[in-house]
Amino acid sequence: MREGLTLACLKENDYIKYAVNQYNQANPDNKIIIKEYFDKYAVDTTEEDALNRLNSDLMDGTAGDIVCLDGISFAGGTRAFLESGIFLDLYELMNNDPEFNKEDYFTDVFRINETDGKLYRLVPFFSLNTKFGKVDDVGETTHIDESLLWETEPVESLFGPLYRRKEFIHDLLVFSLGDYRNREAAIYDTAELARYIEVAGDMPDWPDWDGKGEPPEEYLEAQNRMGPYDYHDGKVRFFYYGHDDAFFVIARMAAAVYGKIGLPPHEGISIPEAKRLYPYDVPVTYSGFPVKEGCGSALVNCLSFAVSAGTEASEEAWEFLKYTLSEDYQSIRNLAATGIPVNRSVFQHFVDRMIAYETNDDDPHMTQGLPLWHDDSKNASEGFYWFPVLKQHMVDEFMDLLPEITRMDEVDPHVEAIVTEEIEKYCDGRQTAEEAARNIAERVELYRDEQ
Repeated sequence: MREGLTLACLKENDYIKYAVNQYNQANPDNKIIIKEYFDKYAVDTTEEDALNRLNSDLMDGTAGDIVCLDGISFAGGTRAFLESGIFLDLYELMNNDPEFNKEDYFTDVFRINETDGKLYRLVPFFSLNTKFGKVDDVGETTHIDESLLWETEPVESLFGPLYRRKEFIHDLLVFSLGDYRNREAAIYDTAELARYIEVAGDMPDWPDWDGKGEPPEEYLEAQNRMGPYDYHDGKVRFFYYGHDDAFFVIARMAAAVYGKIGLPPHEGISIPEAKRLYPYDVPVTYSGFPVKEGCGSALVNCLSFAVSAGTEASEEAWEFLKYTLSEDYQSIRNLAATGIPVNRSVFQHFVDRMIAYETNDDDPHMTQGLPLWHDDSKNASEGFYWFPVLKQHMVDEFMDLLPEITRMDEVDPHVEAIVTEEIEKYCDGRQTAEEAARNIAERVELYRDEQ
């Protein structure tokens, strides 16, 4: 007799535990058992070891009935892993469920996550990697041409002093260099890639810092250079937001502006410190990262699940996945940390409250302790969160953007390591930009052919 369904994950987190606990209480005959691969307290294993075991079990079908894909990096990239046939097409499970209506959800989130027309992962919460542009400067557009990257001098005035080389390389891989998997196309145009490398070389950079101890000297110097990029002095054209606080993107609230494309508060400045820099009432557009073609915004999956192709309980597994889309689960989650709910009715519920809620006298852009939970409880023990005040036009523009997005904010860590290593050699003077471009193209092509 089956004891229950297994949910495999690299690391257990509160979002997984809450979903499983709530689901198990309501479904005692179809319980979910969490199978965590990495135990942070174990002394005889590393996270990399755990990931290798999980990947191996996924390929041979022994990981579990359900898989949480959060924190899992795949050799060859996520798309190659999804194409391997180890997961079920969730569209088939949706279509076979008479109680499920895709139109109750943001179907664009499903679409962007498709692989050759099939849906192998379900995303309950999402956000965006995007940039905003001042309408007076860029017009009503979701596309800024990539030439802006090498035409702007100094490049620091484009992104601001705290947008460092590491973030730029990530965005390049998301928006400009992500098509290396296309075997019918050349890996990279090396002349074009050399231009990106030269821009990266002009980016400020410093070692990773966990916030403990003394910050890197380069980081402190970058903070000191933020003053000249104040939005209100007319020098700033674009700004950047971080997706940690997902609803803030709709309100244009999570951006402190220090360049034509600027800086999110969680990268070195708090929201109170950045209040004077919010272009809250200035018309802006989702201009996105400068790209050659298409929309310069990308979808961020904040939580995702898949169903193993080898499970003998696909319908039961689907019931759990469907629960993660329900009003019950999506309404109670900590949206500040998790993202925008894919359930349209839950999304509208929070939006309506943010539009109508009383504002905070100390900060007219923020609400007075908007209750986090669906039941509107005022019990302080349940916690509160300061949500941004919304205007309907902000919501409308966000809704108009989603259908234009085609890119995912995910990169192959091996390719990212190759690109980073060769760019660092260029920055250290060990090779030219052209040599770095050739090396990247050759190494990525070899890596692709090995997959």
